[in-house]
Amino acid sequence: MRIKEIQIKNFKRFDNLIIKGTEQSKLVALVGPNGSGKSSILEACNTWQKSKRWNIIDTTYHNKYLNIGHQIDIIFNQDLPHDYNYQKLMHFRSAHRNEADFTVEQFSKMSKPYESLKLRKIIDNDTSVSDNFKRLVGMTVSDLYNNENSEILVKDLKERLLGKLRKSMKNIFDDLILEGITNPFENGSFYFKKGKVEKFHYKNLSSGEKSAFDLLLDLVLKIEYFEDGIIFIDEPETHMHTSLQSKLIEEIYNIIPDNNQLWITTHSLGILQKIKELIACKNQDISIIDFSEQNFDEEIVLEPCNIDNIIWEKFLSFTIGNLSNFIAPEIIIFCEGNLCGE
Repeated sequence: MRIKEIQIKNFKRFDNLIIKGTEQSKLVALVGPNGSGKSSILEACNTWQKSKRWNIIDTTYHNKYLNIGHQIDIIFNQDLPHDYNYQKLMHFRSAHRNEADFTVEQFSKMSKPYESLKLRKIIDNDTSVSDNFKRLVGMTVSDLYNNENSEILVKDLKERLLGKLRKSMKNIFDDLILEGITNPFENGSFYFKKGKVEKFHYKNLSSGEKSAFDLLLDLVLKIEYFEDGIIFIDEPETHMHTSLQSKLIEEIYNIIPDNNQLWITTHSLGILQKIKELIACKNQDISIIDFSEQNFDEEIVLEPCNIDNIIWEKFLSFTIGNLSNFIAPEIIIFCEGNLCGE
């Protein structure tokens, strides 16, 4: 499923905004400086979806003008059935992802990710690691007792999800290896190997390591529940070093199946550089929507932009500010070939 067009009126800072031309893209990146309105697009999509089932409207938060109702319309690249479950269509992660420590001592049956109301607003705290620990254990136990898996070794069933997660973490962190989980009924948590240290508890990870692990864990466990759906992540680069941000977005891009779509907001140089490389290899598979220098008190239509030298210089200006003037090359040498190594 892909979003073809978003129409927003009197919502947050937007008078009348249309975003279109994204139906061919697996990844849509909303870029611009702080306060430019990127996260408000995710908020609009979250409000559109949640309002199909729950009453979440806060006029002082959602409406631009308190005495005028807002309007949000989303057009997809295919028609949706009349009885379609809209809660399976979209999955959101806010920029406020932080669960510094957790232990699990008891379990109950986990509902499917789309069955409960989470993230009424994109500004809400988004703690998911402990819930996803429970989900991982529950999904693994279900695999063990599935008669269709009777010929599969127990260790292989345990690795179905943990193995995917371990591989993804290894693609980002060279010296951090997910070893497994502790006894889920006795202070259950994740543990790692870091350098020479084994049994390295989750709580000892850095903020950046936790941030990446949180996103990857969530995607590995939940992507199958949102088959053909759209994933929204607000600032995936949070807490991470620039060099690791590019690895993270590439790994997220690879985890998500081609029939899904990923929308992110970012002002990360590392992510934008990786997107630039991916565009060179994937052509029209990725769209960038530029939110900088827009007057949203007027009617605005935004479409994907090409990364030419002028646009790239603008991106540098809001990712590293005046530093772009100091690192701009004085001499440019052209070589044949492309970023794909061809």
